[in-house]
Parts: sequence; structure tokens; C-alpha cells
Amino acid sequence: MNNKFNWFKWYTPKIRIFCHVIFWVLVAALYFFNYTRIASSQAWLFVLKDLFVIMSIFYITTSFVISKWLLEGKILLVLGWIVFTYVWWLLNTYGACVIAINYLSKPNTYWERYLELVTSNGLLSLLDYQRIPVFILDFIYLISLPLGPKFMKSLMEQANEKTKLERDNLALELDFLKSQISPHFLFNTLNNIYQMAKKNDSQTPETILQLADMMRYLLYESKREKMPLKQEVKFIRDYIELARIRYDNKFILAAEIRDSNEPYKIAPLLLIPFVENAFKHGPDRSKKNGWVNIAITVKNDVLLMKIDNGVNRSADKAVPGGLGLENVKRRLSLNYPEMHRLQIQKEDTSFHVSLELNLK
Repeated sequence: MNNKFNWFKWYTPKIRIFCHVIFWVLVAALYFFNYTRIASSQAWLFVLKDLFVIMSIFYITTSFVISKWLLEGKILLVLGWIVFTYVWWLLNTYGACVIAINYLSKPNTYWERYLELVTSNGLLSLLDYQRIPVFILDFIYLISLPLGPKFMKSLMEQANEKTKLERDNLALELDFLKSQISPHFLFNTLNNIYQMAKKNDSQTPETILQLADMMRYLLYESKREKMPLKQEVKFIRDYIELARIRYDNKFILAAEIRDSNEPYKIAPLLLIPFVENAFKHGPDRSKKNGWVNIAITVKNDVLLMKIDNGVNRSADKAVPGGLGLENVKRRLSLNYPEMHRLQIQKEDTSFHVSLELNLK
């Protein structure tokens, strides 16, 4: 049973309305306690004024301005909206102060000075640059409480959405690269068995069973994000044995693959393209001049792989393919950024690959 809490199922429209009501009640209480200290009996008027102004700014900002302007980088429109909200607050503040002076009981001396500061010299005097520092602090205080958390929530949601999209795209790309590797390997190996069958090789049935085990690994085990290194190494050993059978040991093949006692894991099918490439450009082109040396070991949590093979450039047309190496380079950059070092050197008669891969 999956008891994981699902926010989206829990946060229904009714729950959302209830949460908003509680939120504004708490905001109103905070405003009321603040005004009670300085405005005494006139506190209720300014609480209503601030709630009206801040709620109108809040819902327009959260439902439109943040998503349509801010997160899309329309800075000029956002700056214009900020100026508008400040002017909107000033107008309502001026109106509330006029009502307080003319229709409500006389306030204390401190609050009376504030009312005179706002209303003296008329409405346009509120834009006097000498008064702006006084008013702007009040404005920032009022809007920061309700808008601050919502603003941070919107930024976090956008960051989470971007991260999820990048993760999904990465997973799709990795799946695509894996899907290219499997047919590439299958094509080469079936071609090997075909050559054996043409020669009526007695080892063909056993080789087919061995290939079946390898295909099981390709189809099922390699779907995981990481595989035990031992299984990946076994897959390479089986591939090398298939190569020995196909070429009937008529070319030079040296393979030194050491097991590790540590339970290391590795991205599946990451090493086999290098092995494939060595045979494709070595004995596949010339058994007489082809040779392959493969060495794989682990030292201090770093996998070291070195593959060298002979290249007969005078042989007939190149072997079709070429997907393997490009795919594995891309997979290394995706799975092991700044955790690997790959060197590929091409010479007239040889090809050399050196890979260092941090397994931790």
C-alpha cells in the first residue's frame, strides 16, 4: 500500500479557500495589533484599508504578474506594476487619513502627526521625494508579509519544474542512447554467428545460447540506471569469447580483465562499445594484420580501461556502423560529468582508447 502523502489530492479548492481565509485572518490580526499601538481607536479603519489594498495587489500579482511577467523575464512590466501598486497604496492611504481626520475621534499626538504628514498640501504632495522614504518603508512592510512567501513558493515551483523537466529529458536521452546500443551490438553479433553457421561450426548452437544470455542482459538487466560492475565485466568476457569462437583464434587477442571485490556499480553497456570498435576495425578488416589488446582493472575506486587494436586502412570498404563510440561519449558526459577521462588516439596502423572512470 502506498501511503505517501499527495499534496495535490489533499489541496482541494475547499481546502485552499479555508487556508486563504485563515491566512488573511492572521494577517489582519497582525495589522490590528500593530495599529492599536499607534492609532488606538482608529486602528480598524487602517486595517480595513490595508487588507483591501494588499489583497487586491496579492491576487493580481500571484495569478498574473508573477507567472506572466516576472518568470518570463518581462522586467519593465514588473517595474511598472510595482510603481502602480505603490501609487495604489498611496491613494488609499490618503483617503483613509482624510476620513480619520474629518470623521473619527481625535487620535493621540503621534498618530495625528502621521495623518497631517499624509494629508498636508494635498494628494500630489505624497509624491514629494522628501516624503517617499517615510512612505516606502510602510509599503514594503505591508506587502512583504503576504507576498514574500508566495513569491518564494513560485520561484521554488519553477525551479522544481525546471529540474523535473531536465531530469525527464535526461532519462529519455539515456533510454534513446541505450536503444541504439542494443541493435548495434545485436547486428554485429548475429553477423558473427552467421559466419560460423556458413562454416558449419560445431560450436554454433552453444554460441547461440551464449548470445541468448547476453541478450537477456541487454533486454532486462540493462534497464536499470546502474548495474553491478561484475555483471558488466561478465558481459564483456562473454563478448570476447564470442569473438574468439568466430575468428577461431586466428588473430592476436590479449585480454586481461581483473575482478574487483568491491560492490561497484556502473551505467550498463557503457564499456562494450569500445570493445566492439576494437574488433570492428581490427580483425573484422584483416585477420592477418588485426590484433586486439584489452585491459580492465579497478584501482582506488577508479576503473581503468585500455584497449588497443590494429587497423588495416588498406583493407576494403569500411565496416558500416559508428554509432557505438559517439553514443558512449554522450553517455559518459551525461552519467559521469567531470568524473571520467577519455583519450582516443588514432594512428596509421593502430587505434588506442584509454578510459579512467571514477566509480564513487
